[in-house]
Amino acid sequence: MKILLHITLFIFSTSVFSFELFKSVPFDYGKSPRTNEEKIASGIVYQVMSGQSVNDENSIIETTNLGIGNTWYNLYDDLSMHSVDIHQKVLLGNWPLTPWPSTVRMKGEGIHWGVRPYLKAESGGGYQPIEDPEIMALDTTTEYKLSPFIQTTGCLASQPLRFGDIDDNGSNELVLFLDNDLVIFSPNQQKIVFTMSFSERDELSASELKNWFVGREGVTAQYIAKSGTDIRINARFPATRSYAKIFIDDFDNDSKKDIVVWRKLYESNLETNSVLGFSKVSDLFVHYSLIDGEYQLQTNNPAVDGEFSADPAQQAQIQSWLTAKNQTWQSGFPSKSECAGQEGQLIPEMHDPLLNDPDVLK
Repeated sequence: MKILLHITLFIFSTSVFSFELFKSVPFDYGKSPRTNEEKIASGIVYQVMSGQSVNDENSIIETTNLGIGNTWYNLYDDLSMHSVDIHQKVLLGNWPLTPWPSTVRMKGEGIHWGVRPYLKAESGGGYQPIEDPEIMALDTTTEYKLSPFIQTTGCLASQPLRFGDIDDNGSNELVLFLDNDLVIFSPNQQKIVFTMSFSERDELSASELKNWFVGREGVTAQYIAKSGTDIRINARFPATRSYAKIFIDDFDNDSKKDIVVWRKLYESNLETNSVLGFSKVSDLFVHYSLIDGEYQLQTNNPAVDGEFSADPAQQAQIQSWLTAKNQTWQSGFPSKSECAGQEGQLIPEMHDPLLNDPDVLK
């Protein structure tokens, strides 16, 4: 018995390239509509997984057979993947979703770079100011997260397990949205082959700002970094925001689909600045080549202590690839929201006029 899924979500298309991501079958006690075949498959998956130790304390979130076949892949809430053959009714494999080591970002993304030395000093480390937040560095994330009660950017994590043929090789990959991390898992390679964090904010919400700084006395920035309000620091650092888009095409003409990541980092303007909102700190362009089924970071120099030296020539080359393909910020992925009332619209925070960046408006 082969089961074919017909749940489709068209999610990414440009004049140069396109791909579709298809949604999976939620394990939500039958609340979501599903075909009889999907009901049978999910029942067998549950039966097989009930005999596994992982099922003692954890639950299946979603399941998919990549569109056709008897092998079903299941995402668990402990952030592990398990595959089941519903014909043989056996567990085929399981894989913990641990952070991919080749993920990069700018040093200044995440907790404000001005706050980090204070946190380090408070924990007994040395005070080392960060003066180059735009430098590319390996991501130090120690675990992925999937927070069910937090609205993530574009609400993409509301249905975290998708699938599609990302590298255009005729085989589908699993695409996961784990909070604001995009993770590509290859069933053929049986491992994660790419990860990108596409949204990060260090910023107090309006309600938090009201509770923390009554009357805004002493506030010098228009938006305040949440990390600075740590009780050990209690400082008023400007808020930061960072976003990233992914572009997929054969950019280097080797007949294989490359990945280019375009990252942007912003810092809040000060209250003395007449321009409302944020200012761009830097752009970063990152190139990954598909080698032996896995995306590999392409740099001219290796990382030293987790950081890469500035390479203006490579940055210009990667940016020229996007220009040559007529790619813009809005044509990158993700761009369209899945939040209630915003479906199909541009994700507001990634295209916000308050970023004062002409790129995000085109």
